[in-house]
Amino acid sequence: MVPLFISVYVLIFISSNIIYVSGTCSDDSLYLIRSTTSNLVVDASFPTISLQHFDGYTPQLWQFKHSRPGVYFIINNSTGKALDVAEDNVTLLLSKVDENSVKQQWFVNSNGRILNVGVNKNLDVRGAGFTVNNPIIVHPNNGHVAQEFVVKEKRTCN
Repeated sequence: MVPLFISVYVLIFISSNIIYVSGTCSDDSLYLIRSTTSNLVVDASFPTISLQHFDGYTPQLWQFKHSRPGVYFIINNSTGKALDVAEDNVTLLLSKVDENSVKQQWFVNSNGRILNVGVNKNLDVRGAGFTVNNPIIVHPNNGHVAQEFVVKEKRTCN
């Protein structure tokens, strides 16, 4: 197993695409999704899901709700809606949680990739443009750093 991140109370390990959580966090813990290259965070406050400087506002905070072993719904804390893939199979949007929608279900891999179950594509910084307001999309795995993200806890667990 490879440690994904460590906080005061929680240690998350990933092995075979399954996230193991130890500690006292619940599904209500909040997380940032940060680009490993730019250190900008995934933000849902603009018309498109995009990269922004961290400011701590709720559109930048996400919950990871279990769907099944190793698979999660990624829920925006501001809207309560799930990160979803649009009909074009590229664009991201936020939708009402639909437990039957595989386009709302995600693997978080140990290599920093966040893979959508429904379209088998990774979160990706469009055009590898690591600047503020650059959209986040899904794209086939290409091994590029534009597909590497860190999921980091924002709020201390009780």
